[in-house]
Amino acid sequence: MQIDVRGGLPLYAPVLRLGDDADAMPLSTLGSYSRQDAERVIEQLRSLKVGATPS
Repeated sequence: MQIDVRGGLPLYAPVLRLGDDADAMPLSTLGSYSRQDAERVIEQLRSLKVGATPS
């Protein structure tokens, strides 16, 4: 969740994992200095995954 420190402030962002063995890919474009904002984005992404229907 915390992916970096910029200007002395922690940067939080969702992290994408494409498999058990895959390295985590931080989605820094969705990042925020607010942990609460980043957690809200994560929950929105999770809800998209749960609500997705196979094509």
